[in-house]
Amino acid sequence: HDLSGLVSQQAREEAIEAIRSEDRRRVFDLTRPTLFRLHVIKQSADYYTVVKTEHHIICEGWSGPLLLAGVHAYYQELTSGRDIQMREDTAYLSAQEYIADHKGEINGYWEETLAEAGAANDINALLSSPIKLDGYRRVEQPASCMQVIGGESYKALKGFSRREGITMNVLVEFGWHKLIQVYSGRGQSIVGTTVSGRDLPIAGIENSVG
Repeated sequence: HDLSGLVSQQAREEAIEAIRSEDRRRVFDLTRPTLFRLHVIKQSADYYTVVKTEHHIICEGWSGPLLLAGVHAYYQELTSGRDIQMREDTAYLSAQEYIADHKGEINGYWEETLAEAGAANDINALLSSPIKLDGYRRVEQPASCMQVIGGESYKALKGFSRREGITMNVLVEFGWHKLIQVYSGRGQSIVGTTVSGRDLPIAGIENSVG
């Protein structure tokens, strides 16, 4: 995008926001390219803005700083006139091969574990309009709700977490599980949680993007 013809900074910022808003409206389809998008926006001869959008399956919080560090390293080499030193990253492909080789073991673990859980929790009681959850794959109208806990209540929660040796995040997750358990009417709740970590036995995986 070339915005260098716009006279004021405000006009350029409004145009950039329009590009970002349009990009946010493009949903990701895991069955088709592309799950990674870049908008390179020229504001002037020596001032560019880059908008990067990717699906979590492509790049997550661990990878972000690694990716930017790589970009900066290449940029420094270019601006200093040095030859670019290409950095080959094979850890991602090695990790995929490892997962493929152990697929039977992984599937067996989850089949055994989930067999103890029975059916999925029915959370329709939490929804304003009931839906068929088996075929629901994407939130069409995302929303947010914030509950602020402060003062003595917050101090009491902090004190409790310290005494029990748990984090505040564990308390929040317990509250979410309890909510699901009450509204679904079942004694067990299952929630998927993404955690940060690279524990596969692959050389260089901690410094790999992907």
